Amino acid sequence: MDHPGLIRVMVVDDDPNDLERIARLLLGVVGDGDLPAFALANAGSRDEALQAWQGGLQVDVCLIDWRLDQGDGLELANRLQAAGCTAPMVFLTWHADPGFDRAAMRAGAEDFLPKAEASASSLARTLRHAVERHRLGTALRRREAQFRALADNFPHGGVLMLSEQGGIRDAYGPGLGPLGLAGMVGRTLTEALPACAASAIRDLLAAEETGPIELMLRDRVVQAAVARPATGADVMLVLQDRTTLARLQQTSIAQGQVAAAGLFASGVAHEWASLHTIVTGAVEAALRTNDDPATRRHLDQALAACLQAGVLTRSLLAWAGGRDPGTSPTDLDAVVRSIVAIVAGTLAGSGITLTVLEGKVPALPLQAQAVGQVLLTLLMNARQALAGRRTGTIEVATTVVGDRVVLSVSDNGPGLPAEMLGTLSAPAPAGRSGAGLGLAVCRVVAAAHGGVLTATNRPGGGAYVALELPLTGHAS
Repeated sequence: MDHPGLIRVMVVDDDPNDLERIARLLLGVVGDGDLPAFALANAGSRDEALQAWQGGLQVDVCLIDWRLDQGDGLELANRLQAAGCTAPMVFLTWHADPGFDRAAMRAGAEDFLPKAEASASSLARTLRHAVERHRLGTALRRREAQFRALADNFPHGGVLMLSEQGGIRDAYGPGLGPLGLAGMVGRTLTEALPACAASAIRDLLAAEETGPIELMLRDRVVQAAVARPATGADVMLVLQDRTTLARLQQTSIAQGQVAAAGLFASGVAHEWASLHTIVTGAVEAALRTNDDPATRRHLDQALAACLQAGVLTRSLLAWAGGRDPGTSPTDLDAVVRSIVAIVAGTLAGSGITLTVLEGKVPALPLQAQAVGQVLLTLLMNARQALAGRRTGTIEVATTVVGDRVVLSVSDNGPGLPAEMLGTLSAPAPAGRSGAGLGLAVCRVVAAAHGGVLTATNRPGGGAYVALELPLTGHAS
């Protein structure tokens, strides 16, 4: 039976003596708790190895003789990979061919080892290192793909990956082109940016701060923030085109779409800032902790927040085009759980306690992503209201009151200004933490569902904001 830390190895060698010797060496290696360090599956030929893999054999690494009677080890490695094997390949050889090491690495080998130098310790070290390097490389590629998906969901911004020397190693996001930053990979900040902008970013990096700061790029105001990884890794520079977002807001309002797309667009900048807080915190933590399970959780939070931003943008386009995004029977408590899972990770170490009271409300015909965006906005407003305090509490609750279902968020912060209390049916001033812009989106979502958004201050201190939705005609 497998145990944690056990490395599964497929050994392929058509020399029975070498196969027996390698097996004896590896099976003698002891891991943690005096348990075997390796589990072996031996194959005496190329065909036997392919049949074992196609028969469902699971391995962590393949140890292959460079020269086989049925072709060389490189051919076998290629055929295994074509059959779906993603395990790293390590090659062995008795032949001291000139350039063997370079040929093996060009062939995609994770490592190689002359048989004359093979001992229990050298084999164990080579295989462990191969598995670890392959795991880290796979994690890096996964992280790069997630960064690209994250950036692509922000049409008016993007992400630059900066090397330790200040060069642009990679760039993600369709919004970089209008900022003049497309095709800048391989250049330095000084070459890619105007002098003032490059200087401001260098100062931000030198001061080891995260920002955000504002820059001017092509006559546009751009907000820039930094996520700092562990020493020696790339720095992530997140850019948001504030001018374009403001222009979209003004255009929508000028066109008289205040009731839907105008209000929705007016909240985009605030919503992006809320999601940016999650993305930056989660990705920065992930970069600092490498590829352990905690890192994966951080990346999941970042990606979930990014996808939520994409949903917001798509909803804006739907409403602006006069299309109904559509509703479906929705478990409101499940929506609450999914959004709380995103926000909970940003509260670690903040002293803020987040509690959820589920009222087991019936399924409702909702546009789930839009309602989730309302809750995310309210939670981020509450979080910002408690910023700077040693402790704080936020409570999310769902309940049925008469003929309405109420989704509420309350906190013990400073409360709301008088002009924001009551039914939030008109644009409110951005009093605490810019809540006015974010609540514009919430009002549109409430109205689209036949509901209202209300706000009061709690008698004991703090704010109480509720999304009230009609219970009549709830889904079965």
